[in-house]
Amino acid sequence: MRHAGVRPFGVSFLIAGIDSNGPSLYLTDPSGAMWSYFSFAIGSGAAEARVYLEEHYKEDMSDEDLKLLPLRTLKEVMGDNLNKNTCDVAYILKDDKTFRLLNLEEKEEMLNKLQYP
Repeated sequence: MRHAGVRPFGVSFLIAGIDSNGPSLYLTDPSGAMWSYFSFAIGSGAAEARVYLEEHYKEDMSDEDLKLLPLRTLKEVMGDNLNKNTCDVAYILKDDKTFRLLNLEEKEEMLNKLQYP
């Protein structure tokens, strides 16, 4: 039996961007509600990732630390399963506001920084 207006499944999105007001991160959920965050995680392992982000995110972090924070978070959640083939890395720096998606070689270089800070 079908019920109008009932949606048992849905999609959440994390939407990030930067403009003249600075960086923004928003979460939308299946109901259409939207919340603003400094850092957040959704999906498998999200609760553990959010705890890690709450403990380690600081508003005055350097660009390099901000680029590594999501990878450190994934390493905390995924352990040895984190590698250049199991993640994507993208960022937008405040200065040039250009979206940058890293290739496999660049991801491996960033992942190596996790082992040798």
